Amino acid sequence: MSKGTFDSGLLALRASATAVVVPRSITDVLEAIGSRFEGLEYGILCKARYMGDGIWELGEEYVIPKQEVTSGSIKFLEVPDGFNAVIHKHPKGVKSFSGTDWEFINSDFDVSVLYVDGDVGAASIRIPIGDGYVLLETRAVQIAPAVELPDNLDELIQEKKTYPKAKWKTGGTIVRRSGKKDKSGGPFDDPDTAAEYLLQYFSAAEVVDHLVSYGYTRTEAQLAVDAALKQAEAAPVEEDPLSRLYDEWLSD
Repeated sequence: MSKGTFDSGLLALRASATAVVVPRSITDVLEAIGSRFEGLEYGILCKARYMGDGIWELGEEYVIPKQEVTSGSIKFLEVPDGFNAVIHKHPKGVKSFSGTDWEFINSDFDVSVLYVDGDVGAASIRIPIGDGYVLLETRAVQIAPAVELPDNLDELIQEKKTYPKAKWKTGGTIVRRSGKKDKSGGPFDDPDTAAEYLLQYFSAAEVVDHLVSYGYTRTEAQLAVDAALKQAEAAPVEEDPLSRLYDEWLSD
């Protein structure tokens, strides 16, 4: 601190720079309660701690205290020690605190969060100042539990390149150049037909690799792919019948 600078020791916060983080397990509890008490307000108590940088975080420990509820109000009959945060449900679409919330709920807890329409939203933080406190309105965000995946996930799960079976008008058995039956039913006896078909599902480079794996040289495969691409570019664009009818209607 430079000489002559006053330091009040107070925590300076902007509402836009604060947030309350709520674990997914807590909202799961609220959803489960709601399945039993549909249409009513209700709440649970949690333990919150300040993480720094304007962020408060709710822990996964919770308690369901005794409470009297209606479709539009809630009154806690007990508050166990150590639980300094509350999260309670509001009716559908009511996403802001009521005056009663501010006076009888938010003022009694360090952190208060609303649960509306299956998600968290509005929140308040109680900040002590001198012998009193101020209530800061902020927002709550839900986070999913962290999941650790193995480092060798790409080795454990490998994508297998496949393509759908096709029905061919000519019939008969499709065979590879080696003479073995092609179990997939793909058109690998004709590189040009094969390239045209496979380009519907794979990139040009992938089609070349497919044809090479079935006995063609890379040059033969590349020529077949190039020819199929040129044929696709030269193919006439089919007229949209709906557009044609619309044009006729405008010209009448």
